[in-house]
Parts: sequence; structure tokens; C-alpha cells
Amino acid sequence: MFLPSSEEDIAPPIATAPPGAIVVAWENLNDLPKDAYVHVPHYDVELSAGDGTQWVEHADNSPLVFRAKWFAGRGLKPENCRALYVSGDSMQPELKDGDTVLIDTSSTTIRDDAVYALVYFDKLYIKRLFLLPGGGVELRSDNKHHPSREVHGADLAQLRILGEKVWRAG
Repeated sequence: MFLPSSEEDIAPPIATAPPGAIVVAWENLNDLPKDAYVHVPHYDVELSAGDGTQWVEHADNSPLVFRAKWFAGRGLKPENCRALYVSGDSMQPELKDGDTVLIDTSSTTIRDDAVYALVYFDKLYIKRLFLLPGGGVELRSDNKHHPSREVHGADLAQLRILGEKVWRAG
């Protein structure tokens, strides 16, 4: 059995609240004040940060809980947001395999250099998008070891933007 010999041998706590903070424990989502918190559905779907994925099921589909002020401060509506998993390494360093992202399904108009969840030829992706001259779209990976894809012409009909990434955790 190990007994610490000094304060340096004692591991610090994993999580601490700032002095004076109020910490509220809850066991059920219904215990949270409805005007202060919102629930966002966490779908059992993996967005590929690589070569595309089909629907993949996960055991946990509990909603994510956010402060209502967080949404209000960003001009987001919780009913337009969905939480999804990231699969693969092509969006590293910003997004890592296993991360959870929040997408805003009301934001589907492409802005250069923003990250979007999308469907392309029936596969799910999460990529950084850029509009190309002549009406095309570049699907860019942040990881330089993964090539970008350019979508032009008739293939644009196979591209559907699901929503813009507005948050990540991992």
C-alpha cells in the first residue's frame, strides 16, 4: 500500500470549482431548471473526418446539456442543433477521432473556411468548405496527409450540407 510522504505525493483533484462557485449535482435531466438549460439531441451517428461513413450506432444517445445563455450569446436556437460524433483523423488538429461536434442545421449556406457536416454520395463527412470559381465546392481536410476533394458540375447534386460546426468537445 502506498502512503504519501509529503503534499507533493498527493495527486491534485481532477476537477475543481472556482472559489465561491455553486456546484449543483443532478441525477435526472428533469432536475435542471428548464429556463436555464437546454437539451440537444446527441445522435448515434459518426461523421467521417476521412473517407466517408455510413450510419454507425453507438450505445449512448443521451442528450447534451448546455446553458441557455450559451445559445443566446451565439444567436443559436437549440432546436436547430444536433450533436454528432467525429470518426477519423483527417480534420486534426481541430477535430480528433471520437470528438463530439454540435452542428447548426439552420446554417447550410457555405462560408469559406467554415467546417460543415455534410452528405456526399450518401456518405457522411465533416470537412472545411470553400467555394470555388465557377460554382464548385472544395471539401478540405485540415490534416495535410488527407487530400482535398473538389465537387463540380453534376456531382454538386450529390452534396447536401447538414449544418455548420459551432462547438466541439473531446
